[in-house]
Amino acid sequence: MRLRSLPLLLFAALIAACSTLTPLPVPRNSVPAFSASGVARVVVIILENGNADCAARQPFMKARAAEGMVFLRYFGIAHPSQPNYIAMISGSTENALTNSPLTLNREHLGNALQKRWRVYADDYPPLAGRCNLVRQSGLYVRRHVPFLSFADVQNGTCSQIVRLNSASDPVAALRADIEGQSLPDFSLIIPNLKHDGHSPATLADANAWLTANIAPLLALPAFTKDTVFVLTFDEDETRSAKSNRIFTVIWGDHVRQGTNADVYNHLDLLLTIAALLRVPPPATLDQKDARPIGGIWQ
Repeated sequence: MRLRSLPLLLFAALIAACSTLTPLPVPRNSVPAFSASGVARVVVIILENGNADCAARQPFMKARAAEGMVFLRYFGIAHPSQPNYIAMISGSTENALTNSPLTLNREHLGNALQKRWRVYADDYPPLAGRCNLVRQSGLYVRRHVPFLSFADVQNGTCSQIVRLNSASDPVAALRADIEGQSLPDFSLIIPNLKHDGHSPATLADANAWLTANIAPLLALPAFTKDTVFVLTFDEDETRSAKSNRIFTVIWGDHVRQGTNADVYNHLDLLLTIAALLRVPPPATLDQKDARPIGGIWQ
């Protein structure tokens, strides 16, 4: 039977069954108050659908864990992928519970930062003077670039969203901004489907890409000085509403080393990024359901 011949109610039920909000499976604990200063920029690397314990064993992740703070109880907030990305920059999954292309009319982190943000998207196919809203192009997928789901970005030139790689350099755009001392206050690094660990790729594939291409940049003071780095995943590999625990590590000049067992999720990370960059969070973030990450700063 063709899908389009299914009764509408059954079709809606099938779609809903693929979309799941995942509330925190453990109670919130009290955490130290947020206290950080002197941070110039935040760089977030997002990987895909990883088992937290398996990710922690990858050499790149282990090296970053030795340099910073590993979160033992950090959780994604939904399945499938796209709601997590949307929530990470807007504070809400409203009208964004599937992987289908979206146009959302609400605030996001880029509004407060104005032009001081950038997405470095692996294999993104840029178009002169406008956004490329193609759903997929080779190993690039739009659902992993959350800013493209917001009307104000779609109606702009998309100059803040750039192709990470060139024919000769997998991180050409990022390297150019480092060398040109033009890094934005907030960066998202979005690997493609082969490099982000998404099936059929593996965590080992993601580790190899990070080791070959991101690790050398982390030796450059122009990149690391007063920078807070975050490596996280959109969701776990189970697609279950019962856990959604994901590997997350934060490191940089202003971050203590160790492990942290406090309970956090993507909404908390958004609030933390806004606090680090000294801008208001999006109005769509319900702050009674989020709190900035405390007790890890130096």
